[in-house]
Amino acid sequence: MGSPGVVDREKGTVIGAYNLNWKTLQPVKEKIEKATGIPFFIDNDANVAALGERWKGAGENQPDVVFYDTWNRCRWWYCCGREITAWGSWSSRRVGAYHS
Repeated sequence: MGSPGVVDREKGTVIGAYNLNWKTLQPVKEKIEKATGIPFFIDNDANVAALGERWKGAGENQPDVVFYDTWNRCRWWYCCGREITAWGSWSSRRVGAYHS
């Protein structure tokens, strides 16, 4: 699942997703796994969008894809194999790397 806000992929928590009214720490992974009984993974919404475009979208599952996100303040993501690297952002809270 992709979520706005600050996502801790290891713990499966989200904080500061204000458009979801999540101002405090939310144990999303714990709640969903308890309710469904299946493994659950969460990451930043823009990282998940880039991965989805590479896998099933315009990237047509190519190993190298550039994803340009205008919704989230014009950021670029480069998908190389199973690694997503974000750059070109003027909002530092979302600059980072995703390694699967």
